[in-house]
Amino acid sequence: MPVPNRSQVSLLVALLTALAAISAGIPEADPLSLSTVPDRTDRTSDSRDNHLGAVRAERPIPPLSSVKLDKTRAVAPQSTEPTTEPAWPISGADSASLDTVPLRSAGKIIEQAIARAQTERSLRISPGLVDRLVDQGNVQVIVSQPNPQAQLGHRLAQTRHTQPQYFRYIPFAALQVGPQALLNLIESHDVLGIEEDRTHRPSLATSVALISGDIAQEAGFDGSGQAIAILDTGIDSSHPAFAGRMLDEACFSRLGHCPNGESVQLGPGAGGPCNFNCDHGTLVAGAALALDPEGSQSGVAPDAGIISLMVYSEYQGEPAAFMSDIIAGLEHIYGLRNFYDIAAVNLSLGGQAFDSEQSCDEANAARKAIIDLLRNHNIATIVASGNDGHPDLLTEPACVSSAIAVGATTKTDSVSSFSNSASFLAVLAPGQRIRTTRIGGGFALASGTSIATPHVAGAWAALREAYPDRSVSEILFALQSTGQPLIDPRNTLTFPRIDVASALETLEMAEPDASSESTESPAPAEPDPPPQDRCGLIGIEVLLAGWIVRFRRRKNL
Repeated sequence: MPVPNRSQVSLLVALLTALAAISAGIPEADPLSLSTVPDRTDRTSDSRDNHLGAVRAERPIPPLSSVKLDKTRAVAPQSTEPTTEPAWPISGADSASLDTVPLRSAGKIIEQAIARAQTERSLRISPGLVDRLVDQGNVQVIVSQPNPQAQLGHRLAQTRHTQPQYFRYIPFAALQVGPQALLNLIESHDVLGIEEDRTHRPSLATSVALISGDIAQEAGFDGSGQAIAILDTGIDSSHPAFAGRMLDEACFSRLGHCPNGESVQLGPGAGGPCNFNCDHGTLVAGAALALDPEGSQSGVAPDAGIISLMVYSEYQGEPAAFMSDIIAGLEHIYGLRNFYDIAAVNLSLGGQAFDSEQSCDEANAARKAIIDLLRNHNIATIVASGNDGHPDLLTEPACVSSAIAVGATTKTDSVSSFSNSASFLAVLAPGQRIRTTRIGGGFALASGTSIATPHVAGAWAALREAYPDRSVSEILFALQSTGQPLIDPRNTLTFPRIDVASALETLEMAEPDASSESTESPAPAEPDPPPQDRCGLIGIEVLLAGWIVRFRRRKNL
């Protein structure tokens, strides 16, 4: 038998090695896979991300109904952003996915995709969204699309995400996404924008006489025939001050904290107070709507109907309203527009602070879309400016250009030191040590822009009762032009503290403006912009009109 030479031996060894590897099941390298091993430097810096990513990929996430939040966890004072995301169920991911790589590495890839999308098609995306994703492994978002309820499923196959919540009237959807799902949305050319689904916190001697609400009531204008919607922590409908006036109730709670234990509930009882520090909604409702059977305490519109929407979830032991739940509540109000004469929606809550309407509108495209729809159907969205004491910032959604932002004053007619202020603040109203309703009956003192806001909502109902054909802009102008001008010493700007009786006289003297706002709904993706009617520094002609009205009224007394 001939002896093999060296080349033949080498060939035989290579063949045997290949056969052994195949029999051992070694997989072939996938050139498309992103599951690469980082170099030594990257592995050192990403050690925590590697561990967290592995835990998130392997640990099963409980279903929504079984999630329990830690009530003992500390919460930073006045935090507008949650430090962790709720544990939503997320579908499985395949191996060739950003869901399988270190979070920091995934974040870099996503940031590159964002830069490309913003260059190619001006994609709108919330700042800090990728940082949140890298920190937590998933993030809650609201996606803007060209058409309402356009399905996202084909873009999210084999990625970690929750079932999208499609809004009914505006072209947006809310869901929670992991890294690969977020990348897919960013790279999809029919996604116009991605906002973070941020959380919001509640923003907190009668005050009715201070704004001449008692004079309006004596003239017969107390909100009768009108309705005010309160989106808050729920209202105690058993309180005698609200007896027989609850028109509609609903609940939208992202974490399943509606009275029935679900994330959505409609009908009687749905708008009752939640069970986690939820007196806020009843306090807010009293300032606008209370009617004391003994006549010693009432709100600005004591005969108006009430629509109560509970939009909060318990998050880290505190009430938190997710942006998507607020939108769902506003859509519910929009759906009731043909059943009730809804004068105003009251939002006594706040999130991030913004220094301009433009930046706020860009960061709140979904909420602006539904607020625009409400305004175009003559329903005002009245929002607390926030209690952080900023002289040049308003919290969202008060900063949205089509909303009515409200600051707070003391009973001695000075701007409250805690009240946020900016050039685009609309009006002021009493918000310090206000006597109002509390859960379980009786009354309590409360302070905050939360309490100032329902004063304006109640005033709106009284004015709409008197002049139902007047638009949101006309009523706002009447309140601004006749209000008591107050200077905010922090920024030297002048703002009007509302005067209901004077506004009534102004509307009586003015002819309706048929062109001010349309009652037809605009296309959902591009609603008509509202008139520029914020009131930072009041013009002399507006002040003069207000002084004339007040002089005439006082002369007739």
